Amino acid sequence: TFSTDVAPLLFRHCATCHRPGGASRIPFRTFRDARTHARQIAQMTQTRVMPPWQPEPGWGTFDGDRRLRDDEVAVFQRWVDDGLLEGDAAALPPAPSFP
Repeated sequence: TFSTDVAPLLFRHCATCHRPGGASRIPFRTFRDARTHARQIAQMTQTRVMPPWQPEPGWGTFDGDRRLRDDEVAVFQRWVDDGLLEGDAAALPPAPSFP
């Protein structure tokens, strides 16, 4: 569901740019925001276009690494395939805040 599976990934790996005032014009802070772009999120993460991360794996460790593991990428497609369920709003982690 969005609340327990998708939101934690979006908040950790995507919200740095996908937020009001961020580098992207598309925010992912709410279920409604993410649901509107769910298929695009799944496609962009599967093709590794998003989240953008230039360094190739295996060439060092870098602070701020936003790469998604394969099992994390699969969460987005599974969410789409399962019908874009919101889940329990009480389980939603707090959205990150930015100064």
